[in-house]
Amino acid sequence: MGLGVGLGGNGKTLRKKGSVFIDFKAPSLRSKSWPIEVGISWLDGKRMIVESKLIRPLPERVENDWSLESKEVHGISRAELDSAERAYDVSD
Repeated sequence: MGLGVGLGGNGKTLRKKGSVFIDFKAPSLRSKSWPIEVGISWLDGKRMIVESKLIRPLPERVENDWSLESKEVHGISRAELDSAERAYDVSD
C-alpha cells in the first residue's frame, strides 16, 4: 500500500495508508482557468471521508473566465470565493 496524504478537520495534514483522491473545481473549462475548490477523499475502514475547501482567486485572475455554465455544474457563486482562503493557505 502507498502512503496517501489528506487534510484533517482542523486543516492539518494527515498521512493515510491507501489511496487518496483529489478533485479540483474551476470557474470554466478554458485552458487558463484557475482552481476555486479542492476536495480530497479516502477510506477509513469502510467509511468514506471527504474534505473540501474553497479557494479565493488571486487578484490577477481574469474575471471574464467565470462561466455561468460551469457555475450551474459546481454550484459555487463568485461571491462565496471572496471570503474563502487563499490558495497558498489551502495548500499548507
